[in-house]
Amino acid sequence: MNTILKDTYLVFKLDKNYFAFPVGIVEVVVRMVAIKDIPRSYESVIGVIGFRGKIIPVIDFRKILGLEKRRIFINDHIVIIDHDDGHFAVIVDQIKEVKSIKTEMMVRLEDVLENRSLKFSITEMPKGIIIVNNPESILEGMDFTSLSQDLTKGNYGSHIELGEN
Repeated sequence: MNTILKDTYLVFKLDKNYFAFPVGIVEVVVRMVAIKDIPRSYESVIGVIGFRGKIIPVIDFRKILGLEKRRIFINDHIVIIDHDDGHFAVIVDQIKEVKSIKTEMMVRLEDVLENRSLKFSITEMPKGIIIVNNPESILEGMDFTSLSQDLTKGNYGSHIELGEN
C-alpha cells in the first residue's frame, strides 16, 4: 500500500455509528444505483450492481454488524472495495470524510472484547468512536472467490444484465 495512504481512512456513517475503511482498498464511492436481486445467494448478499463492465456483489454490512435493517434510500452511497479476490460493494448511509488515523491510536476490538471473531479496531475521535474494518472481516464465512466466479458465469439462474456506472 502507498505509504501516503497507509494511515488514511474513508469515514462513513451507518445509523449513529462511524466506521472507516482504509482508502487503499476503496476503489470508488458512488451514489445509490439500482441493485439487482440474485436468487440462491449468500444471506449477506443484497444483490449485484454493474460497475465498469463487471458484476459486483453488494454485501449487507448492516446484517454483518448486527445493525437494524432499514430501507435503502436514493441518497445512500455505495463504497466499492477492491479485495484480493475481486470487488464487492457496501451500502453506507453517509460519507463523512477522509481522515488520517495513526495506527498507534487504535486498539484491536478482539483484544478488549471476548468475541475474538471481530476483526475491527477502534479509536477515540471527537465525533465518537470510529470502527476501522478490513475486508476479511466483512467476507468472513463467505466463499468470495466462488461467489465472484458464479456471478461471472451466470450461475444464479437467468442472465444478469445491468447498466454501467
